[in-house]
Amino acid sequence: MSVTPQPWQRTPTETVVREVASLENVDPVELDPLLDVVDPEALDALVREEGDRSRVQLRIEFVYHGYEVVITSAGTVDVFRDS
Repeated sequence: MSVTPQPWQRTPTETVVREVASLENVDPVELDPLLDVVDPEALDALVREEGDRSRVQLRIEFVYHGYEVVITSAGTVDVFRDS
């Protein structure tokens, strides 16, 4: 599943938690804290950093609740079942 949230909708970390919860068919509060895997504030800051993105390509990957998560500097959030 790939999601590109608009800046005014939600943070990348909110998107990750909501998408994984949706795929698991549970309420987001039932998942383990994302903080157990990655620092949510640092992640949001990296992805939302202002500046010339044409020169910087950012790709962050981690596994959360059995799903591989890939977040790019373009704001794309991909969530796949970890193999």
